[in-house]
Amino acid sequence: MVLELLKENKSFLTDFENAATLKDGLKKIQKERYDLIILDLNLSDSMGVETFEAFRDVINYVPLILLTGLQDEELAVDY
Repeated sequence: MVLELLKENKSFLTDFENAATLKDGLKKIQKERYDLIILDLNLSDSMGVETFEAFRDVINYVPLILLTGLQDEELAVDY
């Protein structure tokens, strides 16, 4: 949904890529350079904090926006 909203905004002069699974996302970030990652914590092959930790372990120099349906302020503060 977020990707579709960003694509509709013509003021962005950038390309977007999508990965449906954690495995595919990790492959992409190891091959390409990205300026920003928008990461959904609920993927078909990974859920919750483990998804974030997997990305953080591989790449820690790219800004990361986390999307989640959880309303856990303590979790947000911890990470």
